[in-house]
Amino acid sequence: MSQNLEKALQHAQRLNSLVRNIGRIELRKVQQQCQLSWHARSPIRHYMVDELFSSWLSFANHCCQQNAELALEKVTLTRPIPSTASVHIYQHTFNCPIEFGAKSNSLIFNEKLLNSRLHSPNPELEQLLLSQAGDLTPYADHINELNAFIACQFPVIPSVEQAALQLGLKKRSLQRYLTGQQLSFTKLIDQQRKQHAKRMLLQGYSVLEISNKLGFSEQSALQRAFKRWYDTTPKKFLNEHMF
Repeated sequence: MSQNLEKALQHAQRLNSLVRNIGRIELRKVQQQCQLSWHARSPIRHYMVDELFSSWLSFANHCCQQNAELALEKVTLTRPIPSTASVHIYQHTFNCPIEFGAKSNSLIFNEKLLNSRLHSPNPELEQLLLSQAGDLTPYADHINELNAFIACQFPVIPSVEQAALQLGLKKRSLQRYLTGQQLSFTKLIDQQRKQHAKRMLLQGYSVLEISNKLGFSEQSALQRAFKRWYDTTPKKFLNEHMF
């Protein structure tokens, strides 16, 4: 609903906690370059950065007008250098030089891209959504923190007792809170697995690797869960979503 990419990024910095509550977004301008960074509040697994950055890039490519050249100049990642096959996936995704073992997780691009106009801006709807998001922020923190906690624990599946301790709550208080949100801790774990399984599959991880990384007892357990989530097998899903 924003007029340009810079305005959308400003909203992202302000409302990031509604989506995830384990880090902060920073946009820095140095001469004619911009550095969009994500600073995690605690140690995280590298695929969470991969997911965030690829979603940012996908949003920009989808929402900006077709004449906008959204080429990145460089991507820096704190993760160690991966296998050659994984490096090729990164390069295919971002289409620019990748620096591994860097000091920050950042997307670097020309400042002029901030002026890239978005499709169908709607200032009135933008203000309405911002107002609603502001009302939701105090209530979203617990869910965001729980999702972040679960994702950081994979492949270990945390208990509700551990989650309550993380939030500084008693077990029963957390369970009552989740019930009030029409959720359960088991459902949150399932949602996180669903989200990460899809992303990792599209990034080239094998079903066995995903199963191990998400704490499934065996590969067949992930395949059954994937069928329940998406009504198809991982192989068919991948064939349908790869271009």
